Amino acid sequence: MAITLEAIRAAGGIVHSDGNIFFRDISMLQGLAGAAPAAVAPQGVTAWMHPETLEVISDAKKHEMSTQYGTETRRKAEGYSVAMAPVEQSAAAPALEAPAAPAGWKLVPTKATSDMLYAMAECDGHKRGDRDHPGLTQWEDYWHMALAAAPQAPAAPVTVPAAPAAPAVDAPIVWPKARDVGRIGDMSPSAHLRIGLDSDNDVYASIWDERGGATIEFCTPGQGGGKSSRTRMALLAVMVAMEADNAADPGRDWWAERNRAAQAAAKGEHDAAD
Repeated sequence: MAITLEAIRAAGGIVHSDGNIFFRDISMLQGLAGAAPAAVAPQGVTAWMHPETLEVISDAKKHEMSTQYGTETRRKAEGYSVAMAPVEQSAAAPALEAPAAPAGWKLVPTKATSDMLYAMAECDGHKRGDRDHPGLTQWEDYWHMALAAAPQAPAAPVTVPAAPAAPAVDAPIVWPKARDVGRIGDMSPSAHLRIGLDSDNDVYASIWDERGGATIEFCTPGQGGGKSSRTRMALLAVMVAMEADNAADPGRDWWAERNRAAQAAAKGEHDAAD
């Protein structure tokens, strides 16, 4: 039974450049092990996985366990029965990159590999292959305790996009077609926004609903005394946008609706007089 790296990636696994394999959900890898294809040639196998513990060892490591140790170790080697082989990466399906670790940190498996445990045991003077080697259970416990005490990795810095630059004061002005534009809001048929130009090309904006409203004016710069040139230009741009919205949806054109209501009232008075 063999599992290719391509199948691991297709199932959502992340294959790191150093050979470590990560899954977000262990059930994904368990299902992958149960449905592994058997079409990979033996010479292509580079690693072996245990179908129950999901631990992965290299092909060289399995060969060493099978040929250089006693019966118990050879039996353990036979438990790694799921063959894994690399395949050519498809340009149409690029490999998923492992998440980058912050500076000073390194991604490690939650279950220590045999090589890791033997390395810890050697720190205590127990060399691999010693006849009186106490086994790896003690260092498995050490690893779990170390992981439990490990601090959380720092959060990745959040990049806040820069605010768009304000238009230059001397930027060319796009003028609206009308000198007064109104648009009914989305939440109330009586709430509307009006923006217009007076005889001096000062821009006024008013917002009204059934409870009342207010109007504010921004004068032309220079001799007009205007102190908010960019705001005035932005309101002119809003007038142009409102004209486009009114053309696309005339039912919210405040002036069109106002004129329609006035015409209907005039017609009603005319019919009443007749």
